[in-house]
Amino acid sequence: MGDSDMEDYGFEYSDEELEEQDVDTENQYYNSKGLLESEEWGEALAGFNRVLEMEGSEKGEWGFKALKQIIKIQSKLGNAEEMVAAYRQLLQYAGGGVVTRNAAEKKINSVLDFVSAQEKDSQLLQDFYSLTLDSMAESKNERLWFKTNMKLANLH
Repeated sequence: MGDSDMEDYGFEYSDEELEEQDVDTENQYYNSKGLLESEEWGEALAGFNRVLEMEGSEKGEWGFKALKQIIKIQSKLGNAEEMVAAYRQLLQYAGGGVVTRNAAEKKINSVLDFVSAQEKDSQLLQDFYSLTLDSMAESKNERLWFKTNMKLANLH
């Protein structure tokens, strides 16, 4: 095919800019995770919050992963209210189709297992389970709804 056969349809590709932003967000996530592994809780928390800021209104996979880490850090710091607030955000990502249903289910189960193992406050656990059940009823994720109900039953 010669040069004269190629037609220019006037498309301008801006995917490169989006990919660059994605790479920056991914790098920020992994840098923050490195701080987490060094047990630099405050700096790691600030880094994961930066991931959320970088995403802006375009919720994506890195924000979802960052929220999971934020919940864990807030648990270690004993900040129950901040944990619940981050979990609410995580559930919005899960119910909003930002991540696949299976990925959402796996991460939510992981968070619930983590919180169950860390927290001795049964009211806080019950709050987490209630938030999950409400969210799963809205998104019609019966499997996770059922698993969460089973965990809640084991709590009592």
